[in-house]
Amino acid sequence: MLRIRQIGVLIDRLGPALDDLSELLDAAKQIAETAEGLAVSAKGIDQSAEIIARDAEKIAHALPAVERLGRLADRLPGGGRRSAAGR
Repeated sequence: MLRIRQIGVLIDRLGPALDDLSELLDAAKQIAETAEGLAVSAKGIDQSAEIIARDAEKIAHALPAVERLGRLADRLPGGGRRSAAGR
């Protein structure tokens, strides 16, 4: 009879433990889904960074030409830079 009572007590304790385990599994699933979303976002950020780096390189290569055009514009009649006080 003592063994049956002990088994009954263990079964009573097992129920809440299984409930806790179920909650932990749900939380783990949510964490995994969040991590997957973060991985997708990180991939998008990496792709954007590559585009920015490529475009920044193009801009850097164009800067000398822009500077030369500015100097040419300064030499044109009426093309010189004016100070704020001279306007």
